[in-house]
Amino acid sequence: MGVSFSANSLHLVSVFSVGLLISTAFVLIIPEGLEHYTVHEPIGLWLLAGFVVLFSINSITSIANSNTCLPSQFEQSFQLSHLSDEFIRPLSPPESAQAEPQLERPFVASKPEKNMLLAPFKNPRTLGLIIHALTDGIALASSIMSDSDESVNFTSLFVVFAIFIHKLPTCFALSSLLLAAGTSNKEILYHVGVFSSSSPIGALLTYFMVSFVINGNFNEAAGELLVFSGGAFLFVGFHALHETLNPNKSPKDKTSQFKGLGLCLLGMIIPAFIAFVKDEA
Repeated sequence: MGVSFSANSLHLVSVFSVGLLISTAFVLIIPEGLEHYTVHEPIGLWLLAGFVVLFSINSITSIANSNTCLPSQFEQSFQLSHLSDEFIRPLSPPESAQAEPQLERPFVASKPEKNMLLAPFKNPRTLGLIIHALTDGIALASSIMSDSDESVNFTSLFVVFAIFIHKLPTCFALSSLLLAAGTSNKEILYHVGVFSSSSPIGALLTYFMVSFVINGNFNEAAGELLVFSGGAFLFVGFHALHETLNPNKSPKDKTSQFKGLGLCLLGMIIPAFIAFVKDEA
């Protein structure tokens, strides 16, 4: 809570994570899936299924939430560009927020302890991110469940790393938005904690559902799960790419834009380099 980052720094980390996600899908997850693919159905069907599942979940929840909050407020959940250029210092609420709590805290006001448990699900900003993180958990579980040898296990570890980098700037952005709304430090930690646990929870739910369908026979379905995971990661990556590199929401100066482009390309190169080294070994 005491670490300071500028909005531009968080944007650059987010752009780097976009490159990681897209490249991980193309050069690590999908190729591994092709090596272990055993069924006769076209590979594109499983790839499309992963993309469509996450696209449908994300679209349905966005439509449902659009009736409960203003579009600009829901949009802020996914945009680092809405943060001010000042450093993010989530240490204590600003004085203005303390002076006028009713005006600055429309979604999360002071409540009894029992009501605070539901606060993240009543806040459109946090709820949108929680749902998005749950869909990331689907992609994460699809990759981890496919572990059948050392190389696939290595891919799963890198997938976990890519998702961690992808979520890191979002945690800081969420805490900053809640702080600007006058939310207490205790409530901010709870919101961030619920958001951070959403991907693991989504992965566990996916694991139990898939294990029930295929009777826990993950090794036989390793290729299909990896290709499905590749499609899911393509959605996560392209969705993040659209949100992060939108010209209307990216930094206006050319220097920052070129930095973002360079970091995105670097994020794409790293998985490709790892895949090359792994194949040579």
